Amino acid sequence: ACSADVESLCSKDVPPDGVLACLKENDKQLRKRCKKAVFQGLKEQSVDMRLDPALLEACQGELTEFCTDVKFGDGDKKTCLFESRSKTGFGQPCREAVEKAVGFAARDARLNPKLPAFCERDLKRLCPVDDEVTNAATDAPDATSLDCMMAHLAQIRSAKCSAEVKRVGGVRSEVWDASAQVEAACAGDVQRFCGAL
Repeated sequence: ACSADVESLCSKDVPPDGVLACLKENDKQLRKRCKKAVFQGLKEQSVDMRLDPALLEACQGELTEFCTDVKFGDGDKKTCLFESRSKTGFGQPCREAVEKAVGFAARDARLNPKLPAFCERDLKRLCPVDDEVTNAATDAPDATSLDCMMAHLAQIRSAKCSAEVKRVGGVRSEVWDASAQVEAACAGDVQRFCGAL
């Protein structure tokens, strides 16, 4: 699905386990079919960070030191790393990699494995969407569900859903580009005032 995109957008030096990251970085230039395949790979990575070789490599020591008791799956290891990133001994390469991964996932409800499980009823009640439109738009980030849930936080009935929406809101407040709207509105100012942030 992506061989032509890989050839035109990724360096010949990119190892096989770095291809998805390369395609993700160039997502605006991908053909529709490749975008869908890349998105599926990102969904799989959101559930289990062992499928994200760059993040796994950057955070091997931190996983052992800070998240030993947390199981892989449902994004829990990645969440543990994100919540531990300010602790003494947490390395800068892992901090940058986990902020990037968690921030990217905070842009799209479909990249959060817990939201469908915890929020199904509240999503249907508070933020109904047309499934045909949602399924057809797999090449565009679905920030609308998250934005809607954040706007209706007080009306969420499920405690687990409320906690997860608050957690994602916290990520968006801590990682400047975790919200596509903030990134679009502020990218110029960040570049101007913060340089290579």
